[in-house]
Amino acid sequence: MDVETFYELLEMVQPDLQKNSLREPICPKQWLVITLSRDQVLSLALVYRVGMSTAHKIIKEICEVIASVLMGVYMKTPSEDEWKDMNRDFLTN
Repeated sequence: MDVETFYELLEMVQPDLQKNSLREPICPKQWLVITLSRDQVLSLALVYRVGMSTAHKIIKEICEVIASVLMGVYMKTPSEDEWKDMNRDFLTN
């Protein structure tokens, strides 16, 4: 992920992270870095000096926030006709 995309994503998720923040003094930018790292949770916990349970909480919470925010932007809710078409396709296959 390039730097511009990182900051764009951070801007999108930061409001939800700040209002749902854990008690640990970890800024939303670090939350996103921890979550997007492809390292093992133990390594992340050691590097960022947080407990493993905290690292797990951060990753779980930010994934939920990212999914919620991006789903609203990139996935539209199907119309009534589209739901009916999907239902019909499901029942016939």
